[in-house]
Amino acid sequence: MSIGWGDVRLNHVVIQVLTSWEFTSIQCGPCPTSSRKHLVLETMLTKWHLPGIISTLRSSPNLEMLNIYIEPDASVFSTANDLQLGMPRIHDETYWNDVSWFKFHDFDEVNYLNSQQPFGCLRNHLKTVNISGCILNPYVIQLVRFLLHSAIVLEKLVISTKWYAQPDLQNYYLSEELREFSQNLLAFPKASNSAVILFS
Repeated sequence: MSIGWGDVRLNHVVIQVLTSWEFTSIQCGPCPTSSRKHLVLETMLTKWHLPGIISTLRSSPNLEMLNIYIEPDASVFSTANDLQLGMPRIHDETYWNDVSWFKFHDFDEVNYLNSQQPFGCLRNHLKTVNISGCILNPYVIQLVRFLLHSAIVLEKLVISTKWYAQPDLQNYYLSEELREFSQNLLAFPKASNSAVILFS
């Protein structure tokens, strides 16, 4: 099944739904594929968002450009009103309670990412990735490592540090974290010989 969505913008709620789909893919089947070439993700980032992002990439075999904005909120524990995802039994205590759902679906995110085989867009089409927002979120480095290791035709990975460009004392300490973050990124192995990492 293929859906011609074109350019798509997804938020963290949709990504969380896709994570749930990923965890239950044996029962529900794989996520429907899309012909989109440009994808924008506006999401907080925890390890429970990673499967949803992977599911989105896997179902986008023609994707050429990926833009990710990382929201500063790193908590997935919300009130019931914030979890109205249109899924059956979503408010059932045994399905998705603030804590119980995440405990039930706990996993090792490093092993999960390492177990992923290159798929469609990573093998043939994904050329540009832009990441902005709260880039010092600890799961950003894991996602970037995965993309660099798996995107065979990647040409450009752009990391925006403008979110941190505030002239205050805290920014001094953040600059040290950014320096370490940048050094780690530049040391990662890349599947694409033509891939460059740019900081803006």
